[in-house]
Amino acid sequence: MSQPPPPPRRPRRPPPASSPPTGYDPRYDPLPPPPAKPRRQGQPPHPSHPDHPSHPGPVQPPTPPRHPEPPHPEPPRHDAAPDRQPPGWLPPDWEDLTWQGPAWQDPNGQLTYGQPAYGQLYAEPTRSLRPDQQASPGQYLPDHRQPPRRPPPGQPAPGQPQPRPGRAARHRAEVQRAGTARRGDGASLVRSSKAMAVASLVSRLTGFVRTAAITAAIGAVGLVPDAYNTANTLPNIVYELLLGGVLTSVIVPLLVHAQERDADGGQAYAQRLLSLMTTVLVAATVLAIVGAPLLTWLYNIRGDSGQVALANTWARLLLPEIVFYGIGAMLGAVLNARGRFAAPAWAPVLNNVVVIGTAVVFMLLPGPAVPQPRSITPAQVYTLGIGTTLGIVVQALVLVPALRQAGFRWRWRWDWAATGLGEAGRLGGWVIGYVAVSQVGYTVITALANNAGREAGIGSYVYSLASLLFQMPYGVLGVALLTALMPRLSRAAARRDLRSLVNDVSLGTRLTVVALMPISGLMYMLAFPLARVFFAHGATTVDAAAEVGKALAASSVGLVPFAVTMLQIRVFYAVKDARTPTMVNIAMVAVRLPLCVLFAMVAPARDVVALLALANGLSFAVGAFYGTGLLRRQFGPLGLSRQFRVLVRITVATVIGMFVAGVVHIAVTDAFGLGFFGSFASLILGGGAGLAVILLVARAMHIEELDELIGTVRGRFRS
Repeated sequence: MSQPPPPPRRPRRPPPASSPPTGYDPRYDPLPPPPAKPRRQGQPPHPSHPDHPSHPGPVQPPTPPRHPEPPHPEPPRHDAAPDRQPPGWLPPDWEDLTWQGPAWQDPNGQLTYGQPAYGQLYAEPTRSLRPDQQASPGQYLPDHRQPPRRPPPGQPAPGQPQPRPGRAARHRAEVQRAGTARRGDGASLVRSSKAMAVASLVSRLTGFVRTAAITAAIGAVGLVPDAYNTANTLPNIVYELLLGGVLTSVIVPLLVHAQERDADGGQAYAQRLLSLMTTVLVAATVLAIVGAPLLTWLYNIRGDSGQVALANTWARLLLPEIVFYGIGAMLGAVLNARGRFAAPAWAPVLNNVVVIGTAVVFMLLPGPAVPQPRSITPAQVYTLGIGTTLGIVVQALVLVPALRQAGFRWRWRWDWAATGLGEAGRLGGWVIGYVAVSQVGYTVITALANNAGREAGIGSYVYSLASLLFQMPYGVLGVALLTALMPRLSRAAARRDLRSLVNDVSLGTRLTVVALMPISGLMYMLAFPLARVFFAHGATTVDAAAEVGKALAASSVGLVPFAVTMLQIRVFYAVKDARTPTMVNIAMVAVRLPLCVLFAMVAPARDVVALLALANGLSFAVGAFYGTGLLRRQFGPLGLSRQFRVLVRITVATVIGMFVAGVVHIAVTDAFGLGFFGSFASLILGGGAGLAVILLVARAMHIEELDELIGTVRGRFRS
């Protein structure tokens, strides 16, 4: 029997026409979306289907940047070398990226230009991520397969005519062409670095000539030098407390951020900040001038009425420097943010030249050969005070033409609500604390030295001259090492590369010890001829210069700990830790002040200044040990055994070199005396012989860091 024919099948409904998902554009997404699969009537949707209740829905594209392209070439991204990464590799913090203006910012503060949802994360190795897909961890697509970035709303697609930019955009382009358009030019950066290195060297040399000229004019020991030193210290301390501590760490980043964020290139923001800071500094200067007698009294200018009157007069003449210190620093920050470095680097040279000329005029005026508080003439007093202040004024105002060339105009603004100083206060609180603690320690030392100066004539100016010579080797070698190491430390901290960071800290410590331990030993042996060569001129006798040498020999003990402590502080700042350096400084000051008070109470007045310098050096040793412990607790083992071996070997070589330098020094001074020629010959021959012996012994001991040190410093000065 035949089977009945089957019932006719109900015709299937045609599938719905596939349409591109929301946000799909074939010009930017090279692969079309797959067609949607029809499902039977009554069949529940698949969890991956958009109709399923648990489906997260289409992925929204990220917020387009306000400025689609950065003003400089894009930095290397996390996926700069995808072929070197393991399959499925993603940045460990890719889920924590946040939008910051024209870039993505990770929790470390590193900026990555571009849109991660279109050019960095992919679901499959052969298909790019579309806006309607989930940004699940996958593999990287080679750079030549990446789709172009989608233009933000309001911007034309490639190939379409570009609209004429508005007035604000044209002004921003002009400012960028004037200042920031060349920040990515490597050759320009190298030229700027060389110019800054030359300017820094010339500034240090002219600064030494300036100090020697002032010392020749007023002498090194006595009440007059102490009065001038105290009055000249006051504007520096007030400025540091108000602005200097947070300028580099807070205000410069705020200026750079405003320059990248605002349509006018941050010009209005910088004008507000300059107006606010100038107002604050002027008010502080007026208060300081009114309270000048109280400030000099705080620094222990008491007892002798002639010295008190002289110090108060000089203080009123020098305290206006506060305003020009601040204006010069702010203008320099604006220029640096716009890529102009030459004018701020050379401005201190003009200041030194003005003060040198002032000292020459002072010595040409009629008056006593060795000034005393009651014998110095009013013309000499006002010449020295006004000339010193004029140097700071010139240092600040010489930056105004450079600002005009950079496209910046200073316009006074009273709308200070948008200056962002609330953020600056939060970021710079610990930095201000660091500066405040340092100034408290310096105030106590200056007061004790001034008290010793009234009794024995050897006071705060001798301590200041010894500190200047003490910091000279660190300013040449230590700063060169820090400049070479800081980029490596910053990169390791930004990558959270703990091993590289620890290795760089250990290397920096060993290089610092190898560089400065020989200098410290030779400075101890040749401190007296060094002081006589620099300062035994004019009103300063050979015996007075010898007091400077005694303080320098005592302070040389702390040269290596001082440099190591500065390196450790830079490491903490590199990992964005501003609290720990402040705590280290508190520990150093807590050791320094009791030692200074104890030495001032038990030692003769003639030896107080040298013992104050010794206490300062010992406090740096405490800071180095304390900082090492904090670094070890935070980062783990630091390779201390290797550092200790290098320290022992270079110390042995230094002791041998010190012995040779001492023998040569005695022989030369016996033959030529203690005058300028004998001291200069002793310094050159003794220092050269001692340094040569140290190098030979160090190479015989196979101190590997010596060769690396020579290469690092040579490369720094060549670049």
